[in-house]
Amino acid sequence: MKAAMKKSDEIPSLHDFLLLKVDISESPSLIVFSFKASDGRFFDLKFFDCKVFRIIDVKFDNIVSRLVIYKGAGFDSDELRSVIEFASSSSDSGSYLCENSFNQYLSDISKGVLMAAYIEPSDGCEAAIVCRDMTLEAA
Repeated sequence: MKAAMKKSDEIPSLHDFLLLKVDISESPSLIVFSFKASDGRFFDLKFFDCKVFRIIDVKFDNIVSRLVIYKGAGFDSDELRSVIEFASSSSDSGSYLCENSFNQYLSDISKGVLMAAYIEPSDGCEAAIVCRDMTLEAA
């Protein structure tokens, strides 16, 4: 029997989770990261209505150091801005967002309309995503 779905404010840090697969769908805008936990259980981390994202350094044996979720007020705006900048840039150029777009994303995240997530690697995959919602589900 599958465990209950966890909403964004209930999702743990995913420390030492192994990334197995990333699925990206344009319509609807959905990104699914499939993980194996250190206890052998499998989980899908789903991001809905993605606005900007960047996923780099995917390889075999991608290990998560931690998942950081930014939603609502109380986050360092410079730290959040760097996550949004990373999500909206490529390896050979800076962010494609204008200042107004940055400020709108910051405002929407602080109001809880959007959220941002940063997957910090221990080894391998690094990711940043700005989206409307996210869940963690047993797979």
